[in-house]
Amino acid sequence: MQGDGTDAFADVGSLANFVTTGGSTTTGQSKSEIDTSNAGTAPANLRLLGITADPKNAWGANAEQEVLIVEHELNVHTVRGDADGVPGV
Repeated sequence: MQGDGTDAFADVGSLANFVTTGGSTTTGQSKSEIDTSNAGTAPANLRLLGITADPKNAWGANAEQEVLIVEHELNVHTVRGDADGVPGV
């Protein structure tokens, strides 16, 4: 998933939300991005795992990152209402 701003190695392991704009009806692809402005320890949708292995990818503006979805239906921490980013399954 692409970041919407500047991504740094220091953000690996952090939690962040994602932002969306309208998807493309031509390509069928979504336009969701990592909200890099709120990466930290507060409860959020995603855990940042690092950048993808694409040789054209690098830390900085709009880096492509691997993420783990932490706020989802099967995460007991989310279901209980105390989403702390720790997978509960």
